Amino acid sequence: MADKVAYLGPKASYTHQATLQHFPTPAHTLDPSPSISSVFTSVQSSKTKYGVVPFENSSNGAVLPTLDLFATLPTTNPDVTIIGEEFVSVKHCLLGRLVARPSPSPSKPVKLSASGIRDGRVTTTEGSDPAVRSPPLSSSATPPAADLSGLKVLHTHPQAWGQITRFLASLPPGVEKLDSSSTSAAAAKVAKLAAGSADGTTSEAAIASRLAGEVYGLDVLREGINDRVGNVTRFFVLGRRDDVTDGSGSGTASGERQAGKEGGARKTRTKTLLHFRVPSHENPGALADALAVFKKWGLSLTSFYTRPEPEVADATEGRDGEGGQGKEGAMEEAGEEAQDGNRWRYIFFVEFASEVGQEEAVAAALEELRGVSRGLAVVGRWGSK
Repeated sequence: MADKVAYLGPKASYTHQATLQHFPTPAHTLDPSPSISSVFTSVQSSKTKYGVVPFENSSNGAVLPTLDLFATLPTTNPDVTIIGEEFVSVKHCLLGRLVARPSPSPSKPVKLSASGIRDGRVTTTEGSDPAVRSPPLSSSATPPAADLSGLKVLHTHPQAWGQITRFLASLPPGVEKLDSSSTSAAAAKVAKLAAGSADGTTSEAAIASRLAGEVYGLDVLREGINDRVGNVTRFFVLGRRDDVTDGSGSGTASGERQAGKEGGARKTRTKTLLHFRVPSHENPGALADALAVFKKWGLSLTSFYTRPEPEVADATEGRDGEGGQGKEGAMEEAGEEAQDGNRWRYIFFVEFASEVGQEEAVAAALEELRGVSRGLAVVGRWGSK
């Protein structure tokens, strides 16, 4: 029986592309989810064995809903961990149907597979993913510089707005911007609006990939509208802690493609993501003391993010294998802090890399970090891509 994989859908989202890269079909059954939180819940409840969520973009930084879910992981989804990563080139397009197509072509199926995605375009119909009926794009239907004067509403995922700021500044005044759960959800919505109109057009458009345009039968009104060339999003592959095959958390479960399997150097590097709080925000150098631990033990930081501390503090220590105070202790501590009237407290996310032979240094660093921080939780360890 094929393992199920949850991802932020619907079909043709950038997360879908990352999922196809990591999990070949038909060895896996892909299950589109309506939100990032539902992907976490799906893995926690064992509805699916794996999940794929966006984590950060090279132009616009962290995907905040994912960070916030990691912040509450020990108390809300304690069995979920990171087991891998994928990188997807993000080339945003403006998709819509501002003008009617003069002569619609017969619909044909578009099937998505790992081998079928090249730079966000469908190049083959191989694979077991269910087909989506979509009219093909043509140069006559997608003029290189469509008139955007009739554009009234724009839909996309919140993360995308910060990646297309120059394009947004070029739009006609008064265009309304509405958030969608994903870029492909935005494309699907616009396609539905166009299909429901008398002439097959709509004054609303979506920011998504060219692939989404092909899947949902929309015209590419503008292509490559992201601010930076080389725009890339990193995705995390989620699994259950009891399925991880080695003690470090960097291994993979049976049937999953080994992260970092290709390429010599990739086999020897492991990444770890953890989060912690400082004992007191009023003590000068409290955060510096925590970060100094990584330098002392020769561990290179690969990312660092800060988020407001969750309402129920995640003080469940020992997600790396040692006991902690648990959910009840975390709630009690959070209640005490609330009674004291403390505000502006933060949780710090640190990702670091280690090489083969640094296992003792990693263990020592975590032990020392536990002494100068509180609420230490290791979110996951995985083979670096």
